[in-house]
Amino acid sequence: MSIRITIKDVAHKAGVSIGTVHSALAGKAGVALKTRQRVERVARECDYRRNVASSSLKRKPKHIAAVFPGVCANNKYFFPQVWDGFRAYMDTAKDFNITAIEIPYFRDVNSQAEEVHSLFNRLIVDGLVTVGYMDSAGQEALSCFIRRGVPVVLVGGDPPESGRLYRVRPDYGVIGRTMAELLSWQAPGPGSVLMCAGDPAISSQYFVARGFDAYLEENRPGHTVIKSHKAVSETCSCACSPNSPGGGHSRLLQRHRVGKRPVGRSPAEIGKGRENAGHGHRPFPRKRPVSQGRRVYEHLVQKSFSAVQAGRRMHGEVFGGRQGSRT
Repeated sequence: MSIRITIKDVAHKAGVSIGTVHSALAGKAGVALKTRQRVERVARECDYRRNVASSSLKRKPKHIAAVFPGVCANNKYFFPQVWDGFRAYMDTAKDFNITAIEIPYFRDVNSQAEEVHSLFNRLIVDGLVTVGYMDSAGQEALSCFIRRGVPVVLVGGDPPESGRLYRVRPDYGVIGRTMAELLSWQAPGPGSVLMCAGDPAISSQYFVARGFDAYLEENRPGHTVIKSHKAVSETCSCACSPNSPGGGHSRLLQRHRVGKRPVGRSPAEIGKGRENAGHGHRPFPRKRPVSQGRRVYEHLVQKSFSAVQAGRRMHGEVFGGRQGSRT
């Protein structure tokens, strides 16, 4: 009676882990070509065949819940990529009898805290993946899973003492550097830059501001950065009045007169750019009032009329009687 070869035997003979054997024989990514070929060769020599059905039945079903903002008109760049990454990995975990539970939430319809609380009361899950940017209600809902012993993975923010298992953090320094790089293309010369830097107590906003400063110090040292900070509880609208919660930005604009002229270009440089049309950056011409435009037009007409009269006098002197009298 022949001895049945298991995946553990193949892993031992190939000198790799059981997970590597599983990924190599299933054709999954993340395994080097030479390693995959060695595992396949050992499996053929041992006459090993994967039994996906039996291996899935042996494992207890696992349920991983993902609670992220849903895809909508004002949320179509960041979190759709997070959803795609989550789904792509869950497709590779189907052989391990793991299923995904997707719970989107939308602004002004349902909140993260409401969905996490509802999930805790309705289902028993083996893991939770959600956004780390949350208010006190969201942290309280998250603590219910932590007390139950459910592993929690956060994306982005990281509330203090949350008890999470792991956090996946974007590179906020690169985001800040990208912002500064784009700005430097539009404003290459030295000047003042107003940055609405948010709350420095929030790690994401702090690292974005630090990356922004680092890029300008390394590549555009002539820029002066004026920062405006606000607390988390404050809300800033696009048209802030000086007395509104976000009015600090407007007061800074009035105090430093940021935006009165293109950053990094003096009035002399702007005039030079108008004289050398087609070279460098051409500013948009300012709109003159109608009365001023009319005066400019009348002045041009008078200059043109004077030029015509001068031309006629010159023509008469050269080709008229004066020239004939001299001969």
